[in-house]
Amino acid sequence: MERFGAALLKSSAAAVAIAAGALCLRSLLSPSPAAADLSARAAKARASRDAARDAYKRSRLVAPWPAPSDHSPAAENMRHICSLNATALLEEMTAGRLTSVQVMRAFCSRALHVGERLDTNAQECFADALAAAEEADSARAAGRPLGALHGLPVSVKDQLDMAGCDSTCGLQVRCGAPAEHDSLLVKLLRDQGAIPFVRSNLPQCLMLPESANRIWGAARNPWDASRTPGGSSGGEAALVAARASPLGIGTDIGGSIRIPAHFCGVFGFKPTPDRISNRGVAVPRPGNRPSGQIAVKSTAGPFGRSVADLRLVMRAWLAGGGMSDSDVTCPRAGWAEAEPGKPRGRLRFGLLATDSFFDPSPACGRAVSEAAAALEAAGHEVVALPGEFYEAALLYVSLLAAEGGLQGFIDGLEGEELLPMYSFLLRIATLPALLRPALRWALRHLLGQPRMADLVHAGRRHSVHEYWRAISRRDVLRAELIERRGARLQLGAREGRLFTPSRREQVARAAARRARVPRAGRARLPTRAEHQAQPGLLVHLPVEQLPLPRRYRAGDDGARRRAALLVRLLRHPLRQRQGGGGRLGRPARRRAGGGVAVAGRALPRGDGCPRGGPPRRREAARDHAAGAV
Repeated sequence: MERFGAALLKSSAAAVAIAAGALCLRSLLSPSPAAADLSARAAKARASRDAARDAYKRSRLVAPWPAPSDHSPAAENMRHICSLNATALLEEMTAGRLTSVQVMRAFCSRALHVGERLDTNAQECFADALAAAEEADSARAAGRPLGALHGLPVSVKDQLDMAGCDSTCGLQVRCGAPAEHDSLLVKLLRDQGAIPFVRSNLPQCLMLPESANRIWGAARNPWDASRTPGGSSGGEAALVAARASPLGIGTDIGGSIRIPAHFCGVFGFKPTPDRISNRGVAVPRPGNRPSGQIAVKSTAGPFGRSVADLRLVMRAWLAGGGMSDSDVTCPRAGWAEAEPGKPRGRLRFGLLATDSFFDPSPACGRAVSEAAAALEAAGHEVVALPGEFYEAALLYVSLLAAEGGLQGFIDGLEGEELLPMYSFLLRIATLPALLRPALRWALRHLLGQPRMADLVHAGRRHSVHEYWRAISRRDVLRAELIERRGARLQLGAREGRLFTPSRREQVARAAARRARVPRAGRARLPTRAEHQAQPGLLVHLPVEQLPLPRRYRAGDDGARRRAALLVRLLRHPLRQRQGGGGRLGRPARRRAGGGVAVAGRALPRGDGCPRGGPPRRREAARDHAAGAV
């Protein structure tokens, strides 16, 4: 059987190589702009940005960010301004203690400083932003308020149209094609007095948990420059985390706001799709035409340093009906503001113990458990919910991969090559249809990888009938979810939230389940009180006790050889370095047990949380990021 499996995987590797060769031949024969021309466009865009940076420095329009040793009043004032969140900045400007020009100069200096070191910036509009700040101060002096965001700097992802700026989506072909008008979301922010001043970096084609492309380079995390800020709105999250922007605008379809917010330690919010307008939001497709993929929808949302900051953006977009008046496809839901001084009452929250597809990391499990405990301590109700999302996760993959071969992305690149970061997805997406059943069988029965087997099947090209069936199944699962969760939560309550669980419980349950231990014979899991008493406790098991199939444990060399063969089959040969002068394309380095370096010493991460460690250590890391990135 092992010989058969090895032969099958070797034949699979050959078939994948043939398919890859066919793709390369098609790309060579298809008419598209020359690669040299695309590279020249990207180089021109970078040169234009860098020339503007030099002009800012020579003219002193943007002052250099003060060195850590500079404690002059001007330097301390700049640091103080950039330490304030958006809500506090508005209060200071309204009270007359700060002017919009002072605030804008500080954030332009900080954004330039951070952008040169972390590649977070796409385009910088500092001159226009400072001119708008002067107008905002003049309007305030004349007693003419411009709106709820009067004079506040805002950064915008390089996907939302701004008049006079490219919306590249990380594609070289989009360079040198500036938008004629603001997107509706940017316009609504301007109508409330906000001032966009920098556009942030993002990944090629917007479908990676990184933020790297061949135009602006690879954005890095302000807490540790050897790591990624996440994606696809990673540049936004990094700017906000580094205190180079008080408020940012990103987009999200499968985590593009939530992943960077988590990686960088800031607040992010993904609104319900279709509630927020997509008018003027670019897509990585030829001619910026809609992709036609409407089964899983993207939406724009804010980044900030507090929940109150996120509320500022949502209120600016939704209050007064301006969005639904300008885009009739948006519901007239408006914005319901809580009455000042009125108690919110008791809320009901759902605690999701597992999604049955991917287990959360220990740090995430601990954080969510602590959040649930804090909610209960505040008098709210927390209801445990069963996690039954395995099929939903596979449907998500099926719907996004239905066209087959990542064809939409390849078309949108218009001659540019996909980054090596996409190589694994491309290999799965381009597997020949005749090969998929055999590879799926081998993954499930020879290698003990049922989830990978299901992903190989879900990532195939779908016929129209299969696609319609997937849409129907999505709607059925959604209805069942609403019915079951609604009954469980009794959704007459004010709110419901879903959380992830304690990793400790999931490991124990998975081990018992895979070992087929009867429920009566399973070890008792810790109670909530016990878990709260030791929230950071991790269970370390030897390989023989891990919840893995028997063939993967020590002593079974045949299974190890099969696993290695599978890895060679699916892994791209190119390994490229992100940042540090290396080649573009490799995901940012993730060192086990790493930490944030502050003043020459490493701060431990606790159980792996990017902002781990006691509060004093987190504050030291934050001060380091704010002062010496």
